[in-house]
Amino acid sequence: MGFRAPSWSLTLRSLWAFDALAAAGFRYDSSVFPAGNYLYGIAGAPRAPYRVATATNSIVEAPPPSLALGPWRIGVGGGFYLRALPLWVHFWAMRDYARAGSLFPLYVHPREMDPGAWPLRLPLAFGERLIHDWAIAAVPGRVRRLLASRRWEPLGDILRRRGLLP
Repeated sequence: MGFRAPSWSLTLRSLWAFDALAAAGFRYDSSVFPAGNYLYGIAGAPRAPYRVATATNSIVEAPPPSLALGPWRIGVGGGFYLRALPLWVHFWAMRDYARAGSLFPLYVHPREMDPGAWPLRLPLAFGERLIHDWAIAAVPGRVRRLLASRRWEPLGDILRRRGLLP
């Protein structure tokens, strides 16, 4: 069973969450964005799955995909990044991950697949509103193109096949 915290909220200040997740029975997580920015992430975190020791056992962290551009990392494969970056960037990143033998987790927020069905209007500042709503109507078509480009599998299945999960 896997977990993904909202807004990549596992940061250096919330590493205790790994203990709570493992205690709750989660075997893997995808909540650490492998770069730091003003909202989330951990600078220098690995881009490939890794095991995190917890108080009782361990949990596998399977970070979301990112492009390494010199010292910077840019997210790809979902959310705002899927909406803001040209689709060719995501295809390029998928090829880069495949060449390295790394997994490329595609992630999609439900509200992005049916934006008209999302009645909640959050009281966000202008910048946050831009991140929240930018090009949201484009997501279903972009996801269809990405899904049609290769065979996809559930993350837990891939982690099991790679020996990271029993």
